[in-house]
Amino acid sequence: MASFAAEITPRVIFGAHACDINALNRLDLVFRDGRYPDPYYVARRAATLVVGVSCMPTDTCFCHLWGADEARFGYDLFLQDIGGKYLVSISSVEAANILEAACSPRVATDEDRIEFRHATRRRQEAFNGDIPDIQDVAMLMDAFHKDPYWEELGGRCLACTACSAVCPTCFCFDIQDTLDPDGRTGVRERTWDSCTSPQFAQVAGGHNFRADGRNRVRHRMYHKLNGFLANHDRMLCVGCGRCVTACKANINPIEVLEFFERKGACDAE
Repeated sequence: MASFAAEITPRVIFGAHACDINALNRLDLVFRDGRYPDPYYVARRAATLVVGVSCMPTDTCFCHLWGADEARFGYDLFLQDIGGKYLVSISSVEAANILEAACSPRVATDEDRIEFRHATRRRQEAFNGDIPDIQDVAMLMDAFHKDPYWEELGGRCLACTACSAVCPTCFCFDIQDTLDPDGRTGVRERTWDSCTSPQFAQVAGGHNFRADGRNRVRHRMYHKLNGFLANHDRMLCVGCGRCVTACKANINPIEVLEFFERKGACDAE
């Protein structure tokens, strides 16, 4: 791995939900565990302590459909509220040392475990039952790849890129060179980019591979619900529901699931 000069400050991400931790795990697959690890990401990830906290789903949450409602790894501490106290899962020695230095944890009792099961059941029952639970979403994305639906959905897109701004698994970036006034020196910087931006797929010579909203929106959904799964055996979307709120044109994975339902896809039992 190439060396680089960068000052890495240790940090703590506190309050990450299970879907956020699963999103970090997906970013790890891209930037840390792939064939060409990104040294900047790897260094910052190693210097980051992740503390997860349980949450209750809102009407736009569908993390349970993608199996992202539970974080099995990727955190150092995970706090589950069981009513006036927390059941803590510890996944690193550093986190254990910090916890013991800050308080006096004790081993969970049978009563604590019962409260944990009750809290888990309440959370499972709180998910919005109106969101379709569709099986074989990746195959359906292939089956309906040329459906006129994408023209209608993409026609709504404002290309504001709000969906990418709030998505915890969007990782596309652009590289920009900024020259100093002397024209001899400068800096090369990476900036976040979005596949719903009209210029995203434009190449030298001016040709744009996805010049319209239909192709851009379909590409984004396909990557989230099919393409990443083919390479990494899991959806890129973690069902956090943030894009549902951020998009003012009502373009989101829930809309796609409802489209599949209208097409006759069977709900899961």
